[in-house]
Amino acid sequence: MDGVGITLSRYTHPEAQPWHFHEHLNVSLLLDGTFVDDSRELGQQPLKPLDMVVHPQGALHRSCPSGPGRLSLNLEPMVGWLEQHGFSRVEYRVSSVPELGIAAFQYLLGNESNMSDALLESLCPPDGQAETGYWFERVEDLIGQREDWTLSGLADALGVHPVYFARVFRARRGQSVTSFLRERRLVRAANCLVRARSTGSEIATRFGYSDEAHFSRHFRTVFGMSPTSAKKRFQIFNLN
Repeated sequence: MDGVGITLSRYTHPEAQPWHFHEHLNVSLLLDGTFVDDSRELGQQPLKPLDMVVHPQGALHRSCPSGPGRLSLNLEPMVGWLEQHGFSRVEYRVSSVPELGIAAFQYLLGNESNMSDALLESLCPPDGQAETGYWFERVEDLIGQREDWTLSGLADALGVHPVYFARVFRARRGQSVTSFLRERRLVRAANCLVRARSTGSEIATRFGYSDEAHFSRHFRTVFGMSPTSAKKRFQIFNLN
């Protein structure tokens, strides 16, 4: 990708990394495994598959393993790339960005990917104009607990009105709740498909698709190939 270095890294060391920093902005998307990102800015932040951590230039941090290993896709914009796209600074943060996960899978599958656009969107800070309470901080934690959330169900769990929740979410995340949930469901289903021994039918049931055909159509539309073909392609990355 023009202006951005991309590497796929597997970490197997059981010890925590020494404190270090990157000479350029580093964005790491966790594809497999778990770990804890430790930094002076945010303290210890646990990451699960498809979470993203943004390490600004010069920010001290270290990775602490919380499992047998992990696989990450690392993105490092070159000098001038951020300024070229209108960024003066980027904040240190950990978040879930389905668009970047989908773009990463498309890239690894050898398809034309909108990785550059997805990376730019993931680096944009939340709008921040909508007033929110502590409840908004619980959104991603709740979404990670189940695969079948709806807008109304999430709003009820958070104790806010669905219309207010939808408006705040769009203002803060730049997309609708429904779109976010749909994209997150697909990328989590794709991740599970290529990592596990589950069949397409089992994946469809687990992630709330009406049947395997529905899952396959959605998968092919986004990734350009069938789930079976994708699973074979990912075997080279030793995700199974």
